[in-house]
Amino acid sequence: MCANEIEQCNDGEIFAVPYSDNGKMRVIIVKNDGEVIETLNVNEICGTDELSIPIVGFRNPLVTACFNRENDLAVVMYHRFERKHYMFTYSWRDKKILREPICT
Repeated sequence: MCANEIEQCNDGEIFAVPYSDNGKMRVIIVKNDGEVIETLNVNEICGTDELSIPIVGFRNPLVTACFNRENDLAVVMYHRFERKHYMFTYSWRDKKILREPICT
């Protein structure tokens, strides 16, 4: 498993931890007391396979996330074999995708 950063929402109550586990791109959303709100399956949301494993010797995951001004979660993943970025916005409060994944 490979994680690089923990993102904190604007009010400091919610955290997001993007990580990769042998090509399985996920984002765990937790409260500051440690309670897990949800785990996003980024591969499933973006419609990608799980073949994009981390580069040997490069310990950063190929997925990242940040909270925007509205405290929604912006998620970006890179599929290294397709050589494409996928991006979407997610409301952890409403548990729904706000902006469908786009590919660049």
